[in-house]
Amino acid sequence: MVTEQGEGHREEQLPAQVQRRTRRHRTIFTEDQLDALEELFLQNQYPDVNMREKLAQCTHLREERVEVWFKNRRAKWRRQKRLSFAVGNTEN
Repeated sequence: MVTEQGEGHREEQLPAQVQRRTRRHRTIFTEDQLDALEELFLQNQYPDVNMREKLAQCTHLREERVEVWFKNRRAKWRRQKRLSFAVGNTEN
């Protein structure tokens, strides 16, 4: 809630109790899970939902975790490509 104070000064009042969302625990992948995820990533960086669901079932992960893993892995892949490109240009 925002209240007006004199001369255009605004003051924010917070509720008595601030509700915070609980954070989801960080997934710790096993070596076998990572191997399966990386193997599919080498074949296809953008697997469709059916492929992700099959992989999730095989690795005993939720499809949402597989989806996020691929999103993060693609970001890492692009970052590595950008860095290797930058290093390649400085060597010439």
